Amino acid sequence: MWRTNPDKAADAKVAGMAQEITDPGVTAAVAAAMSADAPPEEIAAPGSFELFRLDVSEVVVVRVGEGHLLIESWQEGRGVRTAQR
Repeated sequence: MWRTNPDKAADAKVAGMAQEITDPGVTAAVAAAMSADAPPEEIAAPGSFELFRLDVSEVVVVRVGEGHLLIESWQEGRGVRTAQR
């Protein structure tokens, strides 16, 4: 699934849960890690960005094949599946 040609157009859907992280210690640590090798004008200050924890449970990619649709999906606990319609 993840080896498809990046030059071909496709539609994708990602499903799951997103939780905003607001803990000042965590956001400060992330800002420091993001800024470690950044030039001064690109240093991230805590509070200058929003931080989320993502729990992805499903990914589906649909693209047009030769005379059919190619549907590639991954679901947590089921792995990768491919179908043509």
